Amino acid sequence: MAEFNSFGKDLDEFKQLLISNKFIKDKELSDLMSNVNDEESQLTALLTHIKSRDKQEINLFIETIGDSYLTEDECDSSLMTLKYKLSESFKHFFCPPKLSSEELILINSQKVKSNKYGDVYPMTARPRGFCIMIDNQQFKTNNLSDRKGSEVDSQTLSLVFSQLGFDVKHYINKTTNQMQRILQSYSQNPELSKHDALVVIILSHGIKDEIFGICGSTVKVDTILEYYNNINCSLLRNKPKMFFLSACRGEEDKQPKIDTGISCLSGAPLMMLRMSHMPTWSDIFVYYSTINGYVSLRNTSSGSWFGHELAKCLVEFAHREHLHDLMTTKVAQRLHERFSVMNGKIVKQSIETQTKGFVKKLYFNPGLYETDGQ
Repeated sequence: MAEFNSFGKDLDEFKQLLISNKFIKDKELSDLMSNVNDEESQLTALLTHIKSRDKQEINLFIETIGDSYLTEDECDSSLMTLKYKLSESFKHFFCPPKLSSEELILINSQKVKSNKYGDVYPMTARPRGFCIMIDNQQFKTNNLSDRKGSEVDSQTLSLVFSQLGFDVKHYINKTTNQMQRILQSYSQNPELSKHDALVVIILSHGIKDEIFGICGSTVKVDTILEYYNNINCSLLRNKPKMFFLSACRGEEDKQPKIDTGISCLSGAPLMMLRMSHMPTWSDIFVYYSTINGYVSLRNTSSGSWFGHELAKCLVEFAHREHLHDLMTTKVAQRLHERFSVMNGKIVKQSIETQTKGFVKKLYFNPGLYETDGQ
């Protein structure tokens, strides 16, 4: 086994986690610890006990304990330090596996979804459009912790959106001003005239409807969306703009809430005028990783819950489902079913979806392009 440093309080919390998950009883724990004194031996005995249990019990425990070694975007769990001190041979017990490149190979569509009736966006350009990804991992202020595991989200989502036909532009650790300059510059990029869509992914800390730069100041989500409305970004009029925002949404100077869930037991001129004008806002899809006021959960090994399930669902369903159904049924359901245990309490998370103005069905049509003779 690898060398261990002192676990101290973390080992005690790990024992309590085993008890709260009913994986060991108080008497069993007492008997198990009676013959071992040093912390490394105690941990070894606990892990040996885990491995001796029924396979179904082990799988359920791994599923639960995996996300117990997560961190909300606003604070790190003290249990995180224990995970980093575990030997390599036991790490798979404590964090769900990262998505491998084999698991992230998309299924190609067989036929372009028809827009004959005007309710489907054209989506066959090569590239489909820009996928602008801003991943803020390391912050310069003491009140914002580094976002360990965020690089997993950016890697998996970059791979997925590349396969969906997007030109991924990846930016790491940007201040608020830098974020604004980057996003505003793309809204005026002449290449947009050749594109069918735009994707913006931001991975960072947040409060309510604002996103933090690494400098500690924020930019409002509405400011970001305004860069791409029909007034400020004419090249993307009538084209879908998708925003995926993975950040906490608590109130300023207040700890964001953790969702502990609930128990389920108990005439012609008018036509011409209509056709010649359009509203300021349309064709915008916004997907938040969490509900306003709540934390966004992230595992430092496998990435955020939202990023993980978004990548998986795009891989599995993008060839046949349109975006809004994929998000509101597939991704939302996966997160609805996911849970963890923190400090003896069940932890849940729900996504929030918004559309601004008129939107159509958006099929990604992976693998199919204008040059394919459709």
